[in-house]
Amino acid sequence: MISRHIYLHSIVFLLTLAIMLFGCSSIGVRIENEQPIKQGRLLIMPPRDMVHGQLVVGSGIEFQTYLLKAFKSFPNIEVLTTDNPKFSNEKSILKQEALEEARLMNADYVLTTSLGEMRDAAAFSFRKDFVSLEYAALYRVSDGKIIWQGLRHTVEGANITTYKTLLVGLAERMVKSMME
Repeated sequence: MISRHIYLHSIVFLLTLAIMLFGCSSIGVRIENEQPIKQGRLLIMPPRDMVHGQLVVGSGIEFQTYLLKAFKSFPNIEVLTTDNPKFSNEKSILKQEALEEARLMNADYVLTTSLGEMRDAAAFSFRKDFVSLEYAALYRVSDGKIIWQGLRHTVEGANITTYKTLLVGLAERMVKSMME
């Protein structure tokens, strides 16, 4: 009787673990009937900085750099950035503003992102570091239609490195999700 009780608890635990791992692993979704982009010009708008009580200045620029590196494995995608002073990492960029800038730069697609909260815990404090994606969207410029949407997502890690390692992982997951 006791072994059956332990067996049932083990099954419940494993099912819960599987749901947590697989249910939470998706970072984004492709909009119905949309295909991954195979080629073209992609404008990455400046991501909004992370929040840790206040904006973590420079985190959006770092994240944009990691996105650029992640896209390098897709040679048919020409990745662009803007130096328009109208845009910064201090605030989220509206869809219409992003589309207008993409049209000016002759881009086929435009990506907007907004980083969420983060924690960069003191080393060996046994508190996990984390970074989160608040929002991301990939738009087709020709019709302004959203073709991929990033879900609110958090990446956690041990606090023996910096949050920058987590930003690299977040960028790589995002690009993989968009391109599959």
